[in-house]
Amino acid sequence: DGGQQGVKTLTLKETVKIPGVSIMCCLFTATCAIECTCGGWGSTFLVECKHIAAGQAAQMVMFYYIGMAGGRFLSGVLAAWLNRWQIITVGQVVLGVALILLMLPLPPAVSAAGLFWVGIGNGPLFPNFNYLTPQNFGENVSQSVMGTQMAAAYVGIMLAPAACGILGQFISMGIFPMYLLIFYLVMAAATRKVKCILNI
Repeated sequence: DGGQQGVKTLTLKETVKIPGVSIMCCLFTATCAIECTCGGWGSTFLVECKHIAAGQAAQMVMFYYIGMAGGRFLSGVLAAWLNRWQIITVGQVVLGVALILLMLPLPPAVSAAGLFWVGIGNGPLFPNFNYLTPQNFGENVSQSVMGTQMAAAYVGIMLAPAACGILGQFISMGIFPMYLLIFYLVMAAATRKVKCILNI
């Protein structure tokens, strides 16, 4: 049992060799990329593509952050009835539907609602991925795995919003929903693969 063994400190190379760790890192990168890109560029998307006034767009993006907080709160409530992977599945389904709302040529109010539901769906993912680390890999190596996962999360936090801004400048901020969808598809594929590796 991993919890009864002594804590092991592993190098990065040793950590990523553990089956499933590199795939979990993809999940951390993807969820943080969606979170920070949506928060950073959501209002620009509403202004440039939905032709909403800048002040109103900034107010609408506040609903995204409310959604993030609400998603994390609901995650705690749902934990009384669902296991962590089930909560993750619910969040990913909601997130997928929300991204479709953003992609469709619908009225601005629907796009703003889409941002809210992106927050609701994505909100539970990071804390639940993190919570599962000892269960997935054993408590004895969980500190090393968590450190590696946090490094992957910062890749999503730092690089994804910057890349979206560069692409938006050279192409159009109309890429915003598709850009988020790419990370969502990576997340969906990685979730399926890690469940196979971990026999979930």
